Amino acid sequence: SFAKPVVGFDVGGISDWLNDGENGFLVERCDIQTLSEKICILLKNKNLSIEMGKKGKEMWSKEFTKEIHLKKLISIFEQCA
Repeated sequence: SFAKPVVGFDVGGISDWLNDGENGFLVERCDIQTLSEKICILLKNKNLSIEMGKKGKEMWSKEFTKEIHLKKLISIFEQCA
């Protein structure tokens, strides 16, 4: 939501919202070397960082706002009731 790119390990549900090369970088679990390299890429390339951040914010505004999250939860509860 802050228009910042993310660098994260591909564990749990991270890959559900972190699209490698689009809104940040997805790194294989425990690969500290690659994690460090991807962070350095973003620190050295301001334009790439800005573009990835914009894409992340767009994704957040379409899929993850509080209102959207609540609508999804209510829909699930209604289906269960």
